[in-house]
Amino acid sequence: MPGEIKLDVNRLTKEELGYELRVRGLGDGGNLTVVEMRAVLRKCPSFGENFTGFKSPTYPYKFAEDSVALTANLDTVNSLIDEFCGIANDSKYKGIMSKIAHALGRVNRSSPSSEAEKETKMDIRLKLLLAVDRLQEKTKKDRKTRDSTVFDLSVLRQTVGQPGAHSSAMEAEHSSSDEEQVVKLKPVPVRDWGLKFTGRPGDMSFTTFLERVEEKRKSRGISRARLFTDAVDLFESDAHTWYNLVKNWATDWESLIELMREQFLPENFDRDLFEEIKRRTQGSQESIELYIASMIGLFNKMRTPIAEETQLEMILERIDLYYHSFLAFENITSVTQLLAYCRKLDVKRGLAKSYIPPPPKKKSLVPELAYASTSTSVSSSHSSLVVVEVPTTRSVTIKCFNCDQVGHRHRTCPSPKKIFCFNCGKKDVTIRSCPDCASRTLVGATGYEILRQIGLSFQPMVTQCKVANGQMCASIGYVSTPVTLGDKARIIDILVIPELPHKLILEQRIWHFSDHEPSTEVCSILDETSLNPNQKSVLEQLVESNRKLMDPENRKLAFARIYKDVQAKLSKAYDRSKHQYNLRLRLDQFSLNQKVWRRSHAQSDATKHFSAKLAPKFVGPFTISKIVSPWTYELKDPNGKRTVWHIKDLKAHPPDSE
Repeated sequence: MPGEIKLDVNRLTKEELGYELRVRGLGDGGNLTVVEMRAVLRKCPSFGENFTGFKSPTYPYKFAEDSVALTANLDTVNSLIDEFCGIANDSKYKGIMSKIAHALGRVNRSSPSSEAEKETKMDIRLKLLLAVDRLQEKTKKDRKTRDSTVFDLSVLRQTVGQPGAHSSAMEAEHSSSDEEQVVKLKPVPVRDWGLKFTGRPGDMSFTTFLERVEEKRKSRGISRARLFTDAVDLFESDAHTWYNLVKNWATDWESLIELMREQFLPENFDRDLFEEIKRRTQGSQESIELYIASMIGLFNKMRTPIAEETQLEMILERIDLYYHSFLAFENITSVTQLLAYCRKLDVKRGLAKSYIPPPPKKKSLVPELAYASTSTSVSSSHSSLVVVEVPTTRSVTIKCFNCDQVGHRHRTCPSPKKIFCFNCGKKDVTIRSCPDCASRTLVGATGYEILRQIGLSFQPMVTQCKVANGQMCASIGYVSTPVTLGDKARIIDILVIPELPHKLILEQRIWHFSDHEPSTEVCSILDETSLNPNQKSVLEQLVESNRKLMDPENRKLAFARIYKDVQAKLSKAYDRSKHQYNLRLRLDQFSLNQKVWRRSHAQSDATKHFSAKLAPKFVGPFTISKIVSPWTYELKDPNGKRTVWHIKDLKAHPPDSE
C-alpha cells in the first residue's frame, strides 16, 4: 500500500546500516562491506517486521548523537521530497519511505534525559510524520495528473483549440508543473525522434502527427519553445516546402499548429469526421477496450467538442449487439462505468463458451447422483406404450415416379430410367432444378443491378418458381456467383426475378456447404427496414467488401500483387538457402568423346571377405558417347557397353601427361 512505512535494507546507506547492526548487538560492521552488512541484517529475525524495529537491551547511543543524526536525516528526507516526481511504490518513493522508517525507528529507541530532550524527540517525530503525509499528498496529485487517460471525456474539451486563432492562448491551459517535469528530463533532440510529417495523402494524418509530437515532447523532455525552434526537423517532402514558406508567420508552437490546421485539414473536417464516427461500429473480433479507446480517439480529433452525454450515447449504440440486451436495464452514466460492465459481460461470455454439459448417467461413478435427462426417463417409463405392432400397408399406395405405376419404387422399376424430381415426381427436372421443390437463391431487379455492376455474366433461361408464400414467379435467367461463408467458397446459380420486391433471398442449402448455422437474430429480420443502425452498417460494409472483392479489375490487381509478393518471397528464400544447397556444387560440363571416371557404388560382401571401404571410389575410364542432357551422359566402356549416368557420379579423366 502507498501509506505503508517499511524499512528496506537495500535502500539504507552504510552509516544507517551500521546503526541497525549495532542496536541489534551485532557490532557496527566496520570490517564489512555494504553488501555483507545487508546480508547480515536480512538474516536477523527482528528486521523488517516494523519500522520501530527491535530494542537492544543496552541502547548504545546517547540522545545527543541521535539528535544530530536524526536532524541530518530529516533534512535529507525533506530535500528528496521536494525533488520527488513519480508515483507510489516506485524506486524513489520506496527509498524515501525507507529513510523515514529508519529515522522513526531511531527516534523511538532514543532515550532523552531532560525535558528539553523530550521536546526535541517529540518535535523530530512530528516532523517525520508530516514528511510522510507530504510525500503521500504529492503522490496523490501526481496520480491525478497521470490518470487523465483517453477514457476521461472531460479532457477532450481542454485539448481542443479554437479555429482561426494564430496566438499562443493555449499556452495558459498547460500548468507550470508540466513544463517543470519536461525540464527535469534529459532532453532528446527533435532530430532523433524519428518522426516526420509529409503532408501527403496516405501517409500519417495531421491529427495523428500532433498526438505523436505531444507524446514524444513530454517523454523526451522538450519544452514547447524548444519544439518550435527545432520544428524544421519534423517536416519533410511537401510539408517541409510548406514550412519554409510560413515559418516566419508563426510566433510560437501553437500558432504554427493553427497554420498547419488551415493547410492540412479539410474545410469540413469536423463534419466528415463525425460522419465517420457514426459509421464506426465495434468489430466482431475487437475488444471493448480497444473499441472505446478508438472512439474516444476519434472524438478527441474533432476541433468542435462533443458533449460527454452524446459521446456515451453514440458509443452505446455502436457496441457489439451482445451487450445491448444486458445493458438495457442499467443506468450507464460514464464511459468508465460502461467499460466496467462490458468487462464483466466478457467474463460471463467466456464462461458460457467453456460450459460443458453433464456426463451421462452410465459413465458416472455414483449413478444415483448423476444428472438424468427428462426425455430419457419419460421414454423409459412409457416404453411399453411405444413398442406396438403396426400393420405395414404402405406398399399398396407407393407410386413409382419413373413409370407412374403403383406398388413399387423407382429404384426397382424395370422400365427405362427417366429424369424426374425425386421429391415430387415432376418430369424432366431434378430436385435441384424443380420449381416446386428446389431451394434456390433469388434476386429482384435491385439485386440483379448490383450483380450486373460487379461484372458477373447473365445466362438467359425462362423458368417458373414458387416462393415461400406460394406465389408463382417467372425467372428470366440466372447469374453464377461465387459465395463465401467462413473459410469455404462455392459458386451458386442465382435466379433473376425482376418482379421480386426483395434484393436477395438466400436458399436454405446455403448453410449446408459451410457447416454454419444462421443466427436467430439474423433469421428474425424480415426486411431491411427492421435493421438497426449497427446492423445496417455491418450489412453495408459486407456488401461493399464483397463488391470490391468480385470486381474483375480489383481481382486482377489483387492477383498481380499476390503474384509479385510470391515471386519476391521465392527469390528471397532462394538466396537464403542457396549457400546450403550449393555447398558442394560442381560446375562441370563434359564434351562428346571425352574420357571420364564414374562412381563405383561398390557394396560390401562378407561371404567374399570384401569391404566397400577398400574399393576404389571411381572406376574407368569411360568415353562419353552421347550427351543426353546437360546433367546426364551416355558412357561407353572398353567392351562397347553403353549406360546413362548423372553428372554428379562423373569426374574428368586426367590428361595423359599426368
